[in-house]
Amino acid sequence: MGAGVSAEKHLKREYDLRVTRLKELRAKFSTALPDEPLLHRDATLTAVASAGALLFMASAKWRADRAIVLAAVASDGLALAAASPELQDDAELVLVACQQNWRALEYASRRCCDDAELVAKIVVDWPAALRYASLRVRGLSQVVVLAFKGAASSLEWAAPELLDSADFVEAALAAEVGGWVGRSKKAFGFA
Repeated sequence: MGAGVSAEKHLKREYDLRVTRLKELRAKFSTALPDEPLLHRDATLTAVASAGALLFMASAKWRADRAIVLAAVASDGLALAAASPELQDDAELVLVACQQNWRALEYASRRCCDDAELVAKIVVDWPAALRYASLRVRGLSQVVVLAFKGAASSLEWAAPELLDSADFVEAALAAEVGGWVGRSKKAFGFA
């Protein structure tokens, strides 16, 4: 219970910091933009390139503009949440967003979260992103082993039936996981 409360407090603090930052950016750009902010393409592109969170203030037209969304997610991966559903389904944009902030996978389309190749590219660098992959992908040994190599704790998000698979356990234990191998063997009852 203590860890859950701590994580919840951390997420609340992170959210509050983002809201504060968005208010600061809104104030900074309000003098440079027309009365209705982010209606002009060039102004929008410039604004989101320096502060991706400003995509949330953009009109729906610009949130569906691939170049504007690409600039936004390159600056702040979580700006993917403000992108149009069509662009949340763009694997290239999702990858760019996740390279900036792995949590962006949460805002990707179901199709992207179910794309094993895309998720594998993300979890190699950001193992915790496995939590946002589809259950089908979290059940694929090769993807989970890639995440496990980066952080043994990523097993928390593996599909339960995968953890019962002797083949997976063997593959995970054979993976080079630095200092985690001994602990992992112990966790699986082999040490």
